[in-house]
Amino acid sequence: MRELRIRKLCLNICVGESGDRLTRAAKVLEQLTGQTPVFSKARYTVRSFGIRRNEKIAVHCTVRGAKAEEILEKGLKVREYELRKNNFSDTGNFGFGIQEHIDLGIKYDPSIGIYGLDFYVVLGRPGFSIADKKRRTGCIGAKHRISKEEAMRWFQQKLLKYLKKLSALPITVDILAETGVGKTVNSLRKHEHVGNFARNLVAQWKKLVPVERNTEPDEQDYEKSSSRKRPRDALQKEEEMEEDYPENWKASSSQSYSPDHRQKKHRKLSEFE
Repeated sequence: MRELRIRKLCLNICVGESGDRLTRAAKVLEQLTGQTPVFSKARYTVRSFGIRRNEKIAVHCTVRGAKAEEILEKGLKVREYELRKNNFSDTGNFGFGIQEHIDLGIKYDPSIGIYGLDFYVVLGRPGFSIADKKRRTGCIGAKHRISKEEAMRWFQQKLLKYLKKLSALPITVDILAETGVGKTVNSLRKHEHVGNFARNLVAQWKKLVPVERNTEPDEQDYEKSSSRKRPRDALQKEEEMEEDYPENWKASSSQSYSPDHRQKKHRKLSEFE
């Protein structure tokens, strides 16, 4: 009776203006969810942003059931399963955002463009629907409500389930290269509760990658690398300068640094004094 579950997932795209951009944003949500989205209206006029009251400025969609869990998992993969403490509310819900909708696996369409997306997850327990009844509306007891700490613990358990699924799968080097699974698990190594499991999984995957034993370079490679990195000698520099300026290079250089030349300059300055 006290088991947590996802009641609903709210997806929102706020464009800030009505017109073509808003209709294209609605197409993005329709492709992602397979449902017809709902347009949101502005509550009051904001002249600095050019928004009028009751103008359609955003589009949202509510998803429930298995589809909500599937879309949520895609969104968490984009965020590399990292949420801050501030993402969770006091009532046990949490939300986050992504910058590009194409990261969720939707094919890029030049006619639509790229949009950001807001995710908001509402968690619940069996019996929460009593507060939404039209007749004989009840109140959820204090002990049955969800706290912020309980929602965070539920998210950590979801992470563990995800890592256990990955450890059971036959993952190869090609899969690690093609997908971002390795990067996601590697980022979870510093996690407070899931860090040990993630570190073991990364160590297990590292064994799949072949280690090159012959790390010593050949003599030819060493000569090439040393010739590139080796500083040039002073004579070598002079030869290059002679090639660039074949005439009067030595004469001009010796003249500028000779003590007689300095004395002449000093005499000229003393004449003006």
